Amino acid sequence: MAPSTAPALVKRVEDLLYPFRDECFDKNAPTSEHEYKLWAATHERKAVALSQNIAYLIQNHSFKVEKTRKHKLAATRSVNADDVSITVSGWDGNVTSPEGGAIAVTVCYPAAMQTVVCAKLQPGDSPIDKLYAKVERELPGTA
Repeated sequence: MAPSTAPALVKRVEDLLYPFRDECFDKNAPTSEHEYKLWAATHERKAVALSQNIAYLIQNHSFKVEKTRKHKLAATRSVNADDVSITVSGWDGNVTSPEGGAIAVTVCYPAAMQTVVCAKLQPGDSPIDKLYAKVERELPGTA
C-alpha cells in the first residue's frame, strides 16, 4: 500500500479529533452572532493547525522511536492514514474523571505501536488544548 499524502493524514487526524472538540459546549462562548462567528473560526483554525502539526510529526517521524531492532524497522515504514489512531482514558465524553486521564495519538505498525504525542488530562481540561500545547513543544524550533 502506498503511503498516505499529507492531506489524507491531516483529514484522518481531524476526523479523529472531532469528538474532543468541545467549543460548542463552552459556557463562555460569545452571545452575539458576529463575535460567535469570530470565536468559532478561531477554534476551527486551531483544530486544523493541530491536525496539520500532528500529521507533520507523523510524516517526519519526529516522535521518539524505541532503539530496538523491531521498532527501527517499523519506523522506516511509510505511514498510511488508517495507521493513525487516538486513544483516551478517563474521559466520559464531556469531562475528565476526577482521577484524571490521558489522550494519545498513535501510529500502528505491523510490528509495533508508537505514540506520537500524549497529554495528561485533569478535570476541566480540554483534550484539544492539552494536545495543542504538547504538540507545540515537539515541533522543530520551539524547544
